[in-house]
Amino acid sequence: MAQGFIIVPTSEHVDTWVLPSLAHREAAIIGGTADAGLADTYNTDIVAAGSYGVAVREVASGYTTFHRICTSGDNALNVKATPGRLKSVHGFYTGATPVYIHIYDKASAPTVGTDATVWIVPVQADIPANVPVYRNMTAGISISVLLDMTSSGTNGLPAGGTACIGLQYW
Repeated sequence: MAQGFIIVPTSEHVDTWVLPSLAHREAAIIGGTADAGLADTYNTDIVAAGSYGVAVREVASGYTTFHRICTSGDNALNVKATPGRLKSVHGFYTGATPVYIHIYDKASAPTVGTDATVWIVPVQADIPANVPVYRNMTAGISISVLLDMTSSGTNGLPAGGTACIGLQYW
């Protein structure tokens, strides 16, 4: 479990401070623990008098796992229809060429070639891809699997190729 500290400067009264962009986080504050969840900002009531060290650690459990076997076509689908945080993307492709997992910040299935891709994960033929992402998604999490590396690409998987896709998210 990753763990670290941040310093909260308190030259004056502090009501809000920002946690580092990790995964799901817990913050131990002056003997207590607060679940920061998906928020990047944590509200507190620390009065001035120097700097406070705040322990922050990644919580390794509590995420949801998504799996999909993708065959021919763009395989555009919605994974999570509400805001969330993408933890990691995993992929394996049995075809002869690389494929690209396109990630969209969208609450419905993406319109491939039109909707903007926010993250692209390359998957080489017959080589597993395991990519930590740790990215906040404000609308939702959607994916497509394409032969194109560009956001405007529309070439889906050919017949006979199979991609196994996995995502972990909160």
